[in-house]
Amino acid sequence: MGFSYKNICIQLLPVLRTAYEAKLLLVKWRHGPYKDRYTGMMKITHYEADYPPTKKILADIAKDLVPAKSNITLNSLDLVALLSFPDPPAYDEYVFLGDVNAVSYYDSKEAGFPGLVGDNRCIWCDLKNIPYAQMPADDALWYPKVLQDPPTKVIGNFRFRGPQMRHLDRYVMSEIAELRWVGDGTGFFSR
Repeated sequence: MGFSYKNICIQLLPVLRTAYEAKLLLVKWRHGPYKDRYTGMMKITHYEADYPPTKKILADIAKDLVPAKSNITLNSLDLVALLSFPDPPAYDEYVFLGDVNAVSYYDSKEAGFPGLVGDNRCIWCDLKNIPYAQMPADDALWYPKVLQDPPTKVIGNFRFRGPQMRHLDRYVMSEIAELRWVGDGTGFFSR
């Protein structure tokens, strides 16, 4: 009897909010299906279908997406979206909003960040000027909701025409009051 694995994506949206500015840290990909487009900081992984990752494991992965050399620290981390992409390669995406510590943001700028993370370039963009035309097509639908202050939490299912996620074919998206874990945080995700 073989194991069945499920793909998941963890996406972190680091946001800085001060009295003077509101910015989002994005990554411009140089390779792969997101080549030449922006997204939040992401990691794709998989787990055995019968043993889903815990809330703590997902949050730890999201925290680890902040580059160590950036000097950026997060004040808090909030799960704001659960998105499903059933087209091959099918995966579920857990989206975390990270509240960036303002002092660490200014320290990172003095240290020369943003810069490259691996092969990819990071940029801070104003929340009012997010480059949606240069992002996967679904992002323009749910980013504005989760980037509100306070964020609106969403669940969604997105289908695309073609493997590059440029043309949205159809979708269902709902705003919800909260995203909860069943049981003690080690069980399945409840929608």
